Amino acid sequence: MGHGQACRRCERAQVPCVFIPRANAAHPQTVRVGEPAVSRQDEAALPREAAILRRLDRIESLIGLAEPITPAEEESGDLGGEPDDSAWSSLWATARALQARSADPGNVAAWKRSTIKQLWQSYYQSMPALHFMPEKQVFTSTLPILMAAILSFTSSRGSEDVAVHFPVYYSSLCAEISALVNPSHDDAHGEEASFQRILAITYAALLSEGHCKITGLWISVAYRILLEQCPPRAAPQWQKMFCGLQIVDLEHCSLHLTCPGIPFETTLSATRAADDQLSGLSRMMHVGLTHFSGRGLPTIWSYVSNTHRTTASELLPFSGVDAAVIRDWARQLDAWLAHFSIGPFENVTDRTAVYRQYVTHRLCVLSIYLPSRHYNLFSSDATPEERHELLESARTTIKLHAQDTSIWSNWDLIMITWAALIVLQAVKGRYGQPADLQAIRLHLHLLRRTHEPAPNIREMLAARLEEEMRDVREEEVVQPVVAVLDAESAHLRYPWALFEESSLQAVDQWIPMGEGYGV
Repeated sequence: MGHGQACRRCERAQVPCVFIPRANAAHPQTVRVGEPAVSRQDEAALPREAAILRRLDRIESLIGLAEPITPAEEESGDLGGEPDDSAWSSLWATARALQARSADPGNVAAWKRSTIKQLWQSYYQSMPALHFMPEKQVFTSTLPILMAAILSFTSSRGSEDVAVHFPVYYSSLCAEISALVNPSHDDAHGEEASFQRILAITYAALLSEGHCKITGLWISVAYRILLEQCPPRAAPQWQKMFCGLQIVDLEHCSLHLTCPGIPFETTLSATRAADDQLSGLSRMMHVGLTHFSGRGLPTIWSYVSNTHRTTASELLPFSGVDAAVIRDWARQLDAWLAHFSIGPFENVTDRTAVYRQYVTHRLCVLSIYLPSRHYNLFSSDATPEERHELLESARTTIKLHAQDTSIWSNWDLIMITWAALIVLQAVKGRYGQPADLQAIRLHLHLLRRTHEPAPNIREMLAARLEEEMRDVREEEVVQPVVAVLDAESAHLRYPWALFEESSLQAVDQWIPMGEGYGV
């Protein structure tokens, strides 16, 4: 304690302090050079482990165990940033705690303050917001698990100099999620801490969808935290978070055709679904996926990842009930588009999201039959109506990547790649159109535009597309085979078997073939 400072007893009593320090008291300036001063109130607001590390640093400095910080280290960025800015003090303490628990704490470049500050500012300034939570949350203090999620998210979408650190942050994120199910885990509690953990797991699921098999388990952990910690009269953000977990869960289930782990509604009043477009989409997806899960059907992901090995004897035939469920699913999705496409929209991004969700989920519904037919577009079980409807929907889906700059989630990229694989089948079967290969090449080009170290989902999807394109010849799509399909469709009694043709036409007008398709 230095002169001019009140002791704790006088401070609580709010009286002038008359305490005189002992002659052998520690000098007030024995803290580490460049270390921001933290008051007891600020320290109490830090995560528990971060606060302990902060106090340990001060003790080591007092007894002379800590090494002094050299000017070279400060200039290198290790202790860069703004040491006098108290707004960053909590963040640095959390970063130190995260680095201490990291599997690769020796990667000094990933834990530099300048790097962390760049990624943190990028998250709030330029990274796309979640579609179910358009406003990014600002917390008084950040738990290590949320910091790891934000650093993973921004580095994976960042420039080459920061993307190289993604594996370090992502491994830390996985370790933090694993710690949540460890019996010895002891961390901060309360409403805000629980909200941060759920948000972090949501980011982890979005980053891991498809190539990570345990994404569903992570979502279950987040749902359990929500059930246990959501207050009875919670802020609206809790309802948005619950809706977000539902969406991520349903997207995971649609790729792997598994039963949703999160029910459509819970007994928690704070999470009851509102009458908005995301809740309506969740309801119909939940009913449809629940009906078809658990039957051993091949999946979208098994074809995209090239791991499908199902034989004809293992497939169960579809019943009339199955067909009725799909028809009702399609009818509801068309009604959903008609209701929510009229707005009002606060911005163009909201309007874009509605059409993107319709197009991708429409393709998901139409794809229920295709895996069961060994992913064969020309299967004898497929009618010309079904083939034509699936192909037109797939073509529209491919256009999304060129015109919708807000696309970034794994699920959207996987569904667009799935659409490209369907259209490639049509090209090989001489049912292609002149613009098909241009659209696929542009999608492939956009997939390659990433600095994230391999292996990553974009590189994997690009490699899968290139594999299917090796034996495709340009002359196969310049033939007038489109007329064959058009003539065939013109004589069909019901050219659109499930969806309304007008719904796809409206979307097609909104997503025109842009100049970028000349790539």
